[in-house]
Amino acid sequence: MASIRQICALILLIVQASCAPSIVPAGDAIRQPAIENDRYIAPDGTSLQLAVWPAITDPEKLPKAVILGIHGFGDYRNAWQQPAEIWARESITTFAYDQRGFGSSPTRGRWAGTQTLVDDIKTMSGLLRSRYPGVPLYLAGESMGGALVLVASDNHLDVDGIILVAAAVRSRDTLGPVLSAGISFFAHVVPWLPSGPTSIDFQLTDNPEVMEKFSKDPLVLHNPRMDLAYGLFDAMDAAKAAAPNIGKPYIMVHGLGDRLVPLGPVKAIIEVMPRRDDSHLAFYTTGYHMLLRDKKGSIVTNDLAAWIADKYAPLPSGADAQHIRPELATLWGTKRSEQVGHGRLRTRP
Repeated sequence: MASIRQICALILLIVQASCAPSIVPAGDAIRQPAIENDRYIAPDGTSLQLAVWPAITDPEKLPKAVILGIHGFGDYRNAWQQPAEIWARESITTFAYDQRGFGSSPTRGRWAGTQTLVDDIKTMSGLLRSRYPGVPLYLAGESMGGALVLVASDNHLDVDGIILVAAAVRSRDTLGPVLSAGISFFAHVVPWLPSGPTSIDFQLTDNPEVMEKFSKDPLVLHNPRMDLAYGLFDAMDAAKAAAPNIGKPYIMVHGLGDRLVPLGPVKAIIEVMPRRDDSHLAFYTTGYHMLLRDKKGSIVTNDLAAWIADKYAPLPSGADAQHIRPELATLWGTKRSEQVGHGRLRTRP
C-alpha cells in the first residue's frame, strides 16, 4: 500500500500539471509597430497606452535628449510623471507606456513573459530613435523596469545610455532555497491566488502624498496573482545573468532606505557589472524604493539629468558611491571574468 507521503506527492504532481503559471506572450507579428497619438502599437497589434512629457524648449529646436521610461511591478506609465516634469525643464522629452499586464493594458494582471516585455522595450526604443534622429536616447527603468532594461541592454540596443532606478535585482539565488521554493510552489499550485498588496510591510517612499495617490489609483495593480509575481522573479533572474554584458554607459541609483530591494542583492549585482569610465553608481542616504518620487526625489532626478549632460563629471548631489559608500564602489566589477575594455572609474578635476 502506498504511503501517505507517496499519495500526497502524486496529488501534488497532478495539481501542478493542471495549474501552471499563466503567461500571455505577444502574438505573431501582423503589422509594422508604430507610435500613434497616445498609443504604442506593437507588431502583434497590441495597443498600449503611451504618455509623453515634451521638453520645454524652442518649438523649432529638438530636445537635448529623449528618455523612454519603463515602469515597475504593479505600476504604470504615470510613474514617470514627477521626474519627467523636471526633465522637461532641462529640455528632455520623456515617453512611458503601460507594459503588458499592467496599467490599462488589455492583458492586465497576467504575465507576458520576460522576452515579450524586453521585445517591446527594444521595439519602442527603435521607434523613438527613428522619430528623433541625432538626439541622444536613454532607456530608464524603475524597479521591475530596471530589471527589464538590464536584460535589454546589450551591445545591439541602439541607445546612448541606460538609467537604473531602484532596479529589481532580487534574483532567486539571493532569496535562499526555502523562500524560492515556496514562491514556486504557490505559483504552480494556486497561480490565481492574490499575493496581497504590492510591497506590503515595506515603506515605498517617505512622501505621504505620493503614497496616498498610489494606494488609491485604480490603474495601479494592488493585488497581483501569484504567477505574476513568479514572472517578476524570472525577470530578476534574467537581469542578474545579463548584468555582466551591459554594452552601454549607465547610471545606477539606489536609496539606502530601500527594503524592497535591500543592499545584499545590490552588492551581488554590482560585483558583476562592468566598471566603466562613463558610468556611475550612486546611493542616497534618505532614499526609498520610489526614489524619484521621494520628498528629495528632485535631487536624484537632477543628478540623472546632469549625468546625461556629462557622463564623466561627479554628480551634483555628491551621491557617487565612492563618497557615500566607498566599500560598495570597491566591489564594483570585482567578479567579472573579463573587462570590456573601458578601464576603471575616473573622475575629472
